[in-house]
Amino acid sequence: MSRPEIKKFTEFYGSVLGKVFCRLLRAEIRKIWPDIFAGSPIKQTIAGIGFATPYLQIFLPRMERVIAIMPGGMGAIKWPRDLSLTAAADETSLPLPDNSLDRIILVHALEYCENMPGMLREIWRVLAPGGKVLIILPNRLSPWAHIAKTPLGSGQPFSRAQIAALLNHSMFQVLRTKCAVHIPPVSARPILKNHRLLDKIAHFFYPALGAVVWAEAEKRVYAVRGNPKCEKAKLLVPIPQGILSPG
Repeated sequence: MSRPEIKKFTEFYGSVLGKVFCRLLRAEIRKIWPDIFAGSPIKQTIAGIGFATPYLQIFLPRMERVIAIMPGGMGAIKWPRDLSLTAAADETSLPLPDNSLDRIILVHALEYCENMPGMLREIWRVLAPGGKVLIILPNRLSPWAHIAKTPLGSGQPFSRAQIAALLNHSMFQVLRTKCAVHIPPVSARPILKNHRLLDKIAHFFYPALGAVVWAEAEKRVYAVRGNPKCEKAKLLVPIPQGILSPG
């Protein structure tokens, strides 16, 4: 499936609709991981894969290290402005050591990947034991998934059940799934001006029609593979060549 060029993402997030969408999704992310945004900054490392920089911004003052990885074919931009924490890489061969990340967030990433199991296996490899991944995807039931002018209108949309099944099959323990961002994909001023109120009302009446579905999952270190008599089988994956230090 074709991955949009980075220009499409930057144009969307530079628009009024894109800024409102980002604001609502950032608020949702803060609710999902409240431990990061309460109290003192935590000594953990997070990577955003895909076009995640609009959301990684809120982690910069809260975590020890923040990395943005943009898949090949999309292009890359310098982020943030005063320094560069961005790398371009193949999503099935991340330039990071095993067990090197505490958290991973995927935005505008998995839905474009032709090898989803391979990408999730690589995320499993670089995530520390007990580490958490947050995957945000277009909601199959939402009107957003059928409008090509936004990044959610291309790539493969998902249901909550589909992403949960994919994660369970990829050696992750799914903690929870939900829909988010319930405003319609239109740039009408009354809607954008009152987006928080409208989002709450739409979520109350139509909880399954959010623009995105998200799933939070935890790395499962042991899993049964093939032989049902084997209680624990540890997966060992070789480190790819050309490791890039995030420091």
